[in-house]
Amino acid sequence: MVGGLEPEEELRLARLANDGLAEIVQRYPHRFLGVATLPFSSPAEALREFDRCVDSLGFKGLQISSNVNGTLLDAPELFPIYERAAQRGLPVWIHPTTPVMLDLVGTKGNADLLFGWPMDTSLALFRLVIGGVLEKLPQLKVIVHHLGAGMVPYFIERLDGLLPAGQGELPITRPPSHYWKSISHDTAAVDANAFACGFNVFGPDHNSCISHERVCSILASLRLIAYTALPIETLIFTTGHFFSSKWRYGKRQESVNLHSKMYQEV
Repeated sequence: MVGGLEPEEELRLARLANDGLAEIVQRYPHRFLGVATLPFSSPAEALREFDRCVDSLGFKGLQISSNVNGTLLDAPELFPIYERAAQRGLPVWIHPTTPVMLDLVGTKGNADLLFGWPMDTSLALFRLVIGGVLEKLPQLKVIVHHLGAGMVPYFIERLDGLLPAGQGELPITRPPSHYWKSISHDTAAVDANAFACGFNVFGPDHNSCISHERVCSILASLRLIAYTALPIETLIFTTGHFFSSKWRYGKRQESVNLHSKMYQEV
């Protein structure tokens, strides 16, 4: 991702990154998929670059930070980008960045990463919900890292209790959990117990991507789910590969699957 630069420089670096990634995808088409890096400081250029990446480079989505140079994700100028992604049926990845509350969190003890990132990601998703983005674009596919920031699964019922749908000034017609559960979550940097909580809240269809971090924790998480004797199908995402794993009563079958369910529709 690029950010914090002049619009012309962001566009130059975004195109450089996208063209470089396209070369790698072309060289190893069975191992990698392209996701667009966009110059969000200029939304019009970002939209044009997204179209170029999809139409000319064959990319399968876009990535965005949990805030765009301090701008929250329900900002009106970003809506056309979400709308275009929804029209094309392509997902939007959200990854944490320097949190908007950095002055309060600080960096001592890596507080900006340990607490700032989850809080900023939670705020990003919260604004997509209460800002009406997911209400207006129910077909928008969103993927967020770190199990939805690792915070919401613990108090999602409280969100519904404090923010009832159809009341007040919020442009939503369903409980907040409805929109949150439509988002897909990966489980990077989450231990087995946290994963079990997220799985119970979001379910297998929206808690399906596991990235490359902490392989031991990943296996422990999967064992924990497997031993619950629940028939589930999860999708494990590792760098450059997709693996489809079926678990039932503690038994496992693995087969290489180059595309996730989300991409089978593309």
